[in-house]
Order: sequence, then C-alpha cells, then structure tokens
Amino acid sequence: MSYWKPKTVVCQIVGVLLVIFGGICSAFASEYWVAPDGDDRADGTSREQAWASPSRGQPTRVRQLCAAGSM
Repeated sequence: MSYWKPKTVVCQIVGVLLVIFGGICSAFASEYWVAPDGDDRADGTSREQAWASPSRGQPTRVRQLCAAGSM
C-alpha cells in the first residue's frame, strides 16, 4: 500500500535544494595563505604569494577613520 507522505516529500525537496544551493555558495569561497616568509604586499592567493601577517586580510576601515595622532 503506497500513499503520499507530505513530510517525507518536503524533507526530500529541502535536501535537494540544500545540495544545489550549498554547492553554489561554496563556489564563491576564497582561500588565502599566510607564511612566516610571506609579504603583506602580495595577493595572498598561493603559497608563493603568501601574506606575512594574518591581519592582512582584515578590513582597514578603522585605520582609515582614525589616522595616527587624530585623537
């Protein structure tokens, strides 16, 4: 005896959507490298172009708003 189970169908649809959209979202992720012999002027996108400090990837808006000696 086969009958329609709404809860099962909804779970399957949600699962399929998560797989589809989860794959799309991860396609936009970026990987950055930091190494002791790195250079903060590099782009950080490979081991050869690694940054020297982890803070290189952080936004610098605070530094731009609060210039040295302005407070």
